[in-house]
Amino acid sequence: IASDIEQLTATEDAATGINPPCSEMHKAADDTRNGTTWDKCDDNGLFASTCRHDVPLMLINIYKTGEKLYYPISILRNFLADFPNHKVGVLYDIGCHLEAHITKRNLLSDRISDLRFGTSVFHSYVHEWSCQ
Repeated sequence: IASDIEQLTATEDAATGINPPCSEMHKAADDTRNGTTWDKCDDNGLFASTCRHDVPLMLINIYKTGEKLYYPISILRNFLADFPNHKVGVLYDIGCHLEAHITKRNLLSDRISDLRFGTSVFHSYVHEWSCQ
């Protein structure tokens, strides 16, 4: 995950102004909490991926941060490396935001055509129709 953190930090300028219209509606997409928020917390949660049968495939410990984009990007990078010949559907509460960042920053560029992003019905009330 360290390389994904470095890559996202290095491409920060390219990411300016790419947020989908619904991004401001999401706490996950607009997490403004800082380091002092996490001072008394070592582990803040888990970021997970599952297959369509709900079998866990990968878990990442959220450590002293909120929900950052490098967590799903790291999971996708590892998943795509393990399954080089598969198309992958990505269902994420801010899938539109994640897709915009991956595209704008030119991340996973060799496999972007194998990815399809979507947003679950549970989170649809804060999204634009184009996010679905």
